[in-house]
Amino acid sequence: MPPISYSRAALFEKCPLRFKAECIDKVPRPLGLPLLVGQYLHEVTDRYVKHLIATQQASDFGQMEVIFKDLWPKRPTGIPEFLRAETWDVAVRIREMTVLEIQQVVGSEVSISLTKDFLHTTWEAPNAFLRMKLDRLEIDQENNALIEDLKTGHGVEDVEDSMQLKLYGLGVMVTVPQVKTVKVRLLYPRAGIRREVDLNKEDVEEARRWILAVGESIAALEAGGSAPATPGVGCADCPVFDTCPSRRLAVPHRAPQTVAEAEAVAGRLIQMDVEYSLLKENLKFWISHHGPVEASGMVAELSPVRVRKYDSVILGKVLEEKGYRPVEYMNGDNTKLDKAAKTDDELRAALQAIVIDRSRTDFKLKKGEASE
Repeated sequence: MPPISYSRAALFEKCPLRFKAECIDKVPRPLGLPLLVGQYLHEVTDRYVKHLIATQQASDFGQMEVIFKDLWPKRPTGIPEFLRAETWDVAVRIREMTVLEIQQVVGSEVSISLTKDFLHTTWEAPNAFLRMKLDRLEIDQENNALIEDLKTGHGVEDVEDSMQLKLYGLGVMVTVPQVKTVKVRLLYPRAGIRREVDLNKEDVEEARRWILAVGESIAALEAGGSAPATPGVGCADCPVFDTCPSRRLAVPHRAPQTVAEAEAVAGRLIQMDVEYSLLKENLKFWISHHGPVEASGMVAELSPVRVRKYDSVILGKVLEEKGYRPVEYMNGDNTKLDKAAKTDDELRAALQAIVIDRSRTDFKLKKGEASE
């Protein structure tokens, strides 16, 4: 059996049919824009960290811009030019969150490969069972390890029960047996958030059992076992989405009468939701270049949405300094805060200095003629 990784194991658990298509039948996977941007930002960050290691610097903000400008013309096909400003903004946030304890850094994009007996081996070894790559690994003088993982998407995950992070801990503890503790830090630059979790022996043992069980199921599939389709959130970029049997499944146009009928309806609904999302994203790309589209009495357009956020700690201090009770102005949206700022020039100026602009454009489908 070829080596597996967390992403492959998780893919198998989500949908055996998709796993078979991608990992066994080698059907090319369509690379969505978020994945392409993520790959590009990981390459920029890797080069930046390697530069800091080579020059023994904690940070070098100017070099990040040099690397970004060098790599942008070589970016993956599929990332449009109009995303340059947004992508650079994320790179700036990564730069600000990447200040190294340089003497502790082991490396960037650290490769780890383990056998089925959970012994360290080389990446290309015939007995390699589990592979992983760590965005960054640090180990201090007391043999405490820190694994840093960069998340370039918009979502912020719950780290406490992440099997991926537990596998990372397993890899480090096997590869560097003198390590006493392992901490994983996730960076979410778009949200400006860091999340950390301390891993223990129970976490590592859970990861060991999980990957062995999934490995056995994958081996059974490769030996000729069935690969059922299980529609879910991963359908959007599935390489066999168009031919998936669950999309062709006829469901009754009435309330389900049995568990099997209810499952069939749920599966079809998931597929329709995914298809709607794909159509919407494709149409948004057209509208961003050519303007609104009118069809069948409906108009599809992009509307600006102003979103402003504040760091809660900083905002609380500003409000206290200006004589306001934070609890009254930090509950819900910014309506009451905006109202106070209209009549208080000092508060308005202070808020402008700390505001985080998250304005965006949203897709809207409405009745009527296209807006000018």
